Amino acid sequence: MEAVREQLRRVLNEFMARSGSRGCALVSSDGTLLAYVLPESVNKDIVASIMAAFGGSSSRIAQQMALGEVESVVLNCKEGSMIMKRVKDMIFSILLEKERSLGLVLYEVDRTAEEIEKILASAPMLRIEFDPTRVSQKLREIEASPFFKRLLEQVKREQK
Repeated sequence: MEAVREQLRRVLNEFMARSGSRGCALVSSDGTLLAYVLPESVNKDIVASIMAAFGGSSSRIAQQMALGEVESVVLNCKEGSMIMKRVKDMIFSILLEKERSLGLVLYEVDRTAEEIEKILASAPMLRIEFDPTRVSQKLREIEASPFFKRLLEQVKREQK
């Protein structure tokens, strides 16, 4: 298992070098962080849980709208972007600076997703099943965290 995680970390580091991204992570559908390269200012556990919840919500929205399975989601924000791409049962998330060209990064995302799929295919014991109870628990933890409360207050102030 640790060898697989090390391979995933290597692939993510190579992706970072090629893409010029700010950070990236590979998360299971229940919020388990498998590998990451994230800025120290990011609370990786909270981000992993939110990515899993967002991935699940995106899938449910797509299902309700009869759009088929979600392949990727791009979240454009004032200070940058985030790309979330489904890779098998995992979510590959990428943080981008505002100036980065999405087209070039999306090419690297697809290329890296293929590498991740190969690693995951060679490690069947890594298959992690979705656990709704764990996701709900993580969401409650996130909502109770001081970080989330500050973030929510900031969003409310900006909406006024």
